[in-house]
Amino acid sequence: MSSNRKPILIVSGVLVLALALVCYFWPDGLITLDFRDAPVSNVISSIERQGHVRIGTNVPLETLVTMQMKRVPLMDALETLSVRIEGELRVVFAGATTKTQAVSALEELQSGKPSDNWAVAWFPSMGMIAGDTPPDPRSLAVKPEAGEKNDLQSALQQVAMKSGVMTAVPKDWNPDAKMPTNTAPASNIVKQLINSSGGQVQESFLIIARGGRDGGRDGGPPGQGGPGGDRGGPPGGQRAGRDAMNPEWLAQRAEAAIAQLPPEERLAAKADFDAMRKFWDVVRALPDDQRRAKMEEFFNRPDVQDKMEQRQTARDSRQSPQQREKRMKAYIERKRQMIANPPKQ
Repeated sequence: MSSNRKPILIVSGVLVLALALVCYFWPDGLITLDFRDAPVSNVISSIERQGHVRIGTNVPLETLVTMQMKRVPLMDALETLSVRIEGELRVVFAGATTKTQAVSALEELQSGKPSDNWAVAWFPSMGMIAGDTPPDPRSLAVKPEAGEKNDLQSALQQVAMKSGVMTAVPKDWNPDAKMPTNTAPASNIVKQLINSSGGQVQESFLIIARGGRDGGRDGGPPGQGGPGGDRGGPPGGQRAGRDAMNPEWLAQRAEAAIAQLPPEERLAAKADFDAMRKFWDVVRALPDDQRRAKMEEFFNRPDVQDKMEQRQTARDSRQSPQQREKRMKAYIERKRQMIANPPKQ
């Protein structure tokens, strides 16, 4: 080897090493995982590093999980992890007058058993938007509106309903707050509201154990669950009642999510949402007895059943082979019990 080529090779080797270190410590936000029967703590650490996020869970950190994914979006990796460890995924913004108190709110929410000291706002999407990967609620565009109340908790409730983020602040901390006027990502608006109120914000994804349910919500085989979307209330059971829902705000949320879909999927998603919105407009005007009958008729329609099955199947596809086998066995056993002990007429 000539004396001139040797320094060139050394410099090239140094550059390659430097590039590898840059890619490792400053990843591009896409997630690559290759874990086989590894503690979930290892998987979480890897996603945190690559996605620049914080993740908390009340699932035992020694729980073993297998995940192989190559350069997938953050929400894809998080949704798959939540399915693999049978948890519920939420993105939470906790605010308080001090950082210590905001961290305390996250810790309580992460435990799955928060106290009544927190005003928690979170609203399920109820399967408004279908898609292989759920949208990141932090990035959904929120159009702020002045409300009847100008307090912080009411403003956070509006953002939570329009985006799907969960917010938590001390119940006894509710200063006046000026809602921003510009449309912006939900995370920006939440942080602006809390910071301008003299508070500190802590952000985290939480994956909370789902209470030991096997696989899906009803334990049935793939395709036998209900509509997609969020599958339960927030940790601790705080969940908005029907009267608290604002249909127009939920519609804005759906439209913001549709805007993030690939162009080839938006038209069909918009048509599905418009049909669902029209149905709920009709249902809300009916008396209770007629409303129940109308809903039963609607959800038993073959085309609606097909869409529900597609959404549940998409989630089930994230399960491990062992989870699918366990769920199927549980479903078969329940069917056997129903046949052996039919309900009394």
